[in-house]
Amino acid sequence: MAQGRRTYHGRRGPSPIVWLIALVVLIAAVVLVIVGLTKRDKAPVDNDPNQTVEPNTPDNTQKPDDTQTPDDNTGSTDDPDQTASEEPYIDANGLLQYSTKGHYVQADSYQGGGEAPWELLLVNDWNPLPSGYDSDVTFSTVSGGKQVDSRIIDAVNRMLNDAASHDLAVVSAYRPQEEQEVLYWRKVKQYTDQGYSDLEAQKVGGTIVKRPGFSEHNCGLAMDVGGSGDYTLEQSFGNTPAYTWLMEHCADYGFILRFPQGKEDITGVIYEPWHYRYVGVEAARYIMDNDLCLEEYLAQVQK
Repeated sequence: MAQGRRTYHGRRGPSPIVWLIALVVLIAAVVLVIVGLTKRDKAPVDNDPNQTVEPNTPDNTQKPDDTQTPDDNTGSTDDPDQTASEEPYIDANGLLQYSTKGHYVQADSYQGGGEAPWELLLVNDWNPLPSGYDSDVTFSTVSGGKQVDSRIIDAVNRMLNDAASHDLAVVSAYRPQEEQEVLYWRKVKQYTDQGYSDLEAQKVGGTIVKRPGFSEHNCGLAMDVGGSGDYTLEQSFGNTPAYTWLMEHCADYGFILRFPQGKEDITGVIYEPWHYRYVGVEAARYIMDNDLCLEEYLAQVQK
């Protein structure tokens, strides 16, 4: 019996249509994966509760060390006279602070040795009143009910008596720091109400009313006076006969014009023809005769 030829056909592969469908599915899957990754990258960072992001500011890119923060007035630098901030700044308590760089700081010794006499205590923007100072001082009352350091009461009374023809009177003298604080912030508010920034308001206001602890009125050695009918504590007092008398005679009683005209950059205070400070007769005569302010005098004698 004749046998027919056996033909082997083998297994046939998937048809082209199947391959096409598989390719489409694969492409669709890849697209979905890409879209999903893109959405995840664009999602808000705070969706991840475990991730903390700080704003991209200079403060976060380089944090200063403890010696460079504005709250530390004694920043450590290569220059021993360099403070942490050379520009005025607002401290953590909201109070204006100044660098002492370029300004006279009262020395520990006087004329080559020993402490400075009490009457030469320097109080200004760069030399605060020692802590608790006024609690160790005895005060006496002058005419008008104002108080001064008891050690200068005789000099005050003699000057007032000798200037009686000019109706000289004490308008303001010793003030506790609590009262000074009220006056200071009241003055600052006048400038913030005009649109000044807090920093600028404190800088400008502080040339008129000093910060608590930085005012001579807190030590009892200074007083504001008026006379010749002018008791307003305005610069117009500098045009009165009472002012003329004071400029000629105040040193004889140990007083100086504390904030003279033209010395504002040194004293940090505007010209105040009404503000007089006791420094003792010898120092007062030298200061007035040589047209100095207290800072300039101390820079000469305290080395």
